[in-house]
This record gives sequence, structure tokens and C-alpha cells, in this order.
Amino acid sequence: MKTSPFEKPVEKDLGKELLSGTLDPEAFLDELLARDQATGDRRAAIANIKLLTRPDIAEFFSGQSEHQARYEGFLSFSYFHRGQIEAGEGDNGAASASFTQALAWARRAETNDPQERSWRLYVEGTVAYLESDLATLRKVYEDGIEEDRNREIIGNFIRSLETDGKVDYRSAYAK
Repeated sequence: MKTSPFEKPVEKDLGKELLSGTLDPEAFLDELLARDQATGDRRAAIANIKLLTRPDIAEFFSGQSEHQARYEGFLSFSYFHRGQIEAGEGDNGAASASFTQALAWARRAETNDPQERSWRLYVEGTVAYLESDLATLRKVYEDGIEEDRNREIIGNFIRSLETDGKVDYRSAYAK
């Protein structure tokens, strides 16, 4: 897997600013999101994970109850993007591990918010696809993913397994 051009600056500058108090937690997460969304390849997620899982950053957020759910949700999002990179490169084993991490963080971050539930279902469906688990994919699809594009992707995963019987993330995702 290629490294991100954001890796060093994200860790050095943003982490230092957060811990010194010159950058508030919401602005910190907003900046990481902006970096993630800045390019279509989502490679900034790799650096974001490295930063977010640093012991001092994780400890900081564990003491920030008002920001902890967003932190955990952003970890889910970042692991998911790393999984997408890995799956796109054909490394389904690594992708499955990243998507499973994304699911664990999504479950931790989930509240009663329907969007968070929809996100968790989407991640569950992605894990199920890599495991060729058609029953779980169908259940996730029927349980109500609210975001149209994510629902469409889960439908693509179902059709891919029904017609081809094999996992091809890049092809199924792009349909």
C-alpha cells in the first residue's frame, strides 16, 4: 500500500495543535475530514488512522465525552477508507481486516441516530460481501440503509455474488 503525502504533516502538526489546546477537538476532526475528502483516492485515511490511534491522541479523546462518539465514528470512517484502498488493490484479506475494524468502531460510536445506524449497516454489508455472505447482505439491504449510494452499492454486492459467485470489490462498487 502506498503512503499518503499527508502522513507526516497530519501527525506532527495537527496532533501537536490538538494536544496543546491551539486546535479544538471538533476543528481537529474537521481538518482530518477535509484531508480525507481532498482527493478521490482517500489515501489520507492511512495517515489519519496513524494519528488517531496514537496513544496520546486516543487518551485525549477518551477524556472528551462530548467528542468521543465523533472520534470513534471518524475512526470507523478512516478504517473503512483504508479497506476500500486495500480492496481496490485486490488485497481482500487486508481489506476485510480494515472493514472489520471500521465495523467495530461504528458499533462503538453508534447512538440512536438513523444515519449512524445506516452507516453501521453499510459497513456490515461490506464485510459480508468480502466474506461472500449473501444472507447477511440481503438482511442489511432490507434493514434499511438510508443513504442512497450506500444502498445501491450493497445492491451491487448482492447482484455480484448472485451472478458471478465471487468477490470483486472494485467492479461491484463501481457499477
